[in-house]
Amino acid sequence: MELQGSKRQGALEIWKFRALGGRKLSFKQHTPLKTSTHVSFTTTTFNPWVVLVSCFLIVFMMRGIQASYAIFILPASRDLGLDYLSLALPATSCMLFTGPSLLTVGPLIDKCDPRAIVSIGTCSAGLSIALLSLAQSPLHFHLLYGVVFGSTWMSCGLIATTALISQLSARRSGLAITVLQSAFPLGWFCVVPLTRMLIERCGWRTAWFVLGLALTLIAIIASPLLRGFKIGSSPSEKEGFRKAFTPLTKALRSPFYILTGVAIQFICGFTDIPLSTLWVPISIELGIDEAMASYTLSFMGATAFLGTLAMGTLAERTDRRLPIALSFAIRCMAIGFSLLIKSVIGYYVFLTLLGFSLFGMVPVIAAWLGDVFGKKVVGSLFSFSQFIHFVGSASGIYVLSYMAEMRGTYVPALIICLALALINVFLSLLIKHPRSLH
Repeated sequence: MELQGSKRQGALEIWKFRALGGRKLSFKQHTPLKTSTHVSFTTTTFNPWVVLVSCFLIVFMMRGIQASYAIFILPASRDLGLDYLSLALPATSCMLFTGPSLLTVGPLIDKCDPRAIVSIGTCSAGLSIALLSLAQSPLHFHLLYGVVFGSTWMSCGLIATTALISQLSARRSGLAITVLQSAFPLGWFCVVPLTRMLIERCGWRTAWFVLGLALTLIAIIASPLLRGFKIGSSPSEKEGFRKAFTPLTKALRSPFYILTGVAIQFICGFTDIPLSTLWVPISIELGIDEAMASYTLSFMGATAFLGTLAMGTLAERTDRRLPIALSFAIRCMAIGFSLLIKSVIGYYVFLTLLGFSLFGMVPVIAAWLGDVFGKKVVGSLFSFSQFIHFVGSASGIYVLSYMAEMRGTYVPALIICLALALINVFLSLLIKHPRSLH
């Protein structure tokens, strides 16, 4: 019995020795197993859906906060004893700083890891919004909302996440980008009414603090999830920062990019964000009270969400010129209703059609740029087109506000927007799909 026990013990020790890689052959055989297990764990824990959901939440909150600024202007200006224009101008500062940040961050995304840019930028934006609860003068709004938030909400939000999802989704990238960018209008729809309720119950300062805290917490939670997923390095990673601008220089020689990334984007920017930023005073002029105008602004976000999904789906099945041209045609109809039908029905038709037309062409153009120029350079090309868009937005906010101050009505401003949207319909139809340039 003692001999049998020692044999069993000896056999057990030999089995353990071999299982732990005691023989050279066994060690080599077990090494691939360890590697395989590690890759399987990473793939199971950090998959593209986790990254997509994390990026979706970041874009959701960024856009929701940016859209909510329009309903902060009147309460904050009354509390601080300022006129409407004093706190409307920080929205122009936000657009002005958004543009240059896209020129810097876009090539940086293609050169470096977009995950770090998303995490750092989102944290910075959240902290700046939380600090707005302490603002005492227009200068504070210009610095915190205009400079810090303006430099991060689009570049480190929508642009960096779009580049990241574009790299992760080799197949059906258009659908993945559409799902991601649908967070842009959806955040607008959900965050704006919640912000209005916070302002009514707790005041505008508490509302700013809650929004900033929520965005910061999302950034902290999403950061390890984004870093846990490995992505392929971009070709420009070894080439230096200057060469990251090479794709943009080549694209600017293409008539396709001049139309889609420059001309159409500038006009689009002049006629979309300015109208949503000035929505409350425009609504008041059309006979809607301030509180109702704030809630209808959120409804505009819902229709923008539906328009994004509709145009993204249409682009997958037809010529991509069609959803772009159709978006601006619907915008023309919306502004036309506001000018011709002075009633509650006309107001809600204006609201619905305008929202439906605001964002649907953006994921279509982003995916189209990736198809034509290559997915590895979407960051720099899409960011430059958005830079042009926000130059148009900054110009539009200033020009439309100034015209309203001078004329005492928004009618001339709406007529200008109608004419520009009509020009974009014709420009969209002139786009010719080039051969792949990558």
